[in-house]
Amino acid sequence: MNELETLVAKAKQQFGECTHPADLENAKAQYLGKSGEITALLKSLAQLSVDEEKKKKREKKKKKKKIKKTKNIKKKKKKKNK
Repeated sequence: MNELETLVAKAKQQFGECTHPADLENAKAQYLGKSGEITALLKSLAQLSVDEEKKKKREKKKKKKKIKKTKNIKKKKKKKNK
C-alpha cells in the first residue's frame, strides 16, 4: 500500500468514527484542508518530472474525490439517523 492509499484508508476510518458533524469537518480539514495531509502530498509534486507529476496528480485527485465522497456519505447517514 502506498502513502496515498494509506491516507485514504485512515481518512475513511476516521470519518466512520466521527459522531458529530463538527468532528467530521475537522477530520476533513486534517486531510483536505489548506495544510492537510493530502494537500501536502499534492504540493510535493513540484519535485517530480513532468510525466511523473501528471500521473501522480491524476491519482491524487481520484483519491481526494474518494475521500470527499466517503465524507459526504457519512454526513448523509448522520442526517438520516436524526
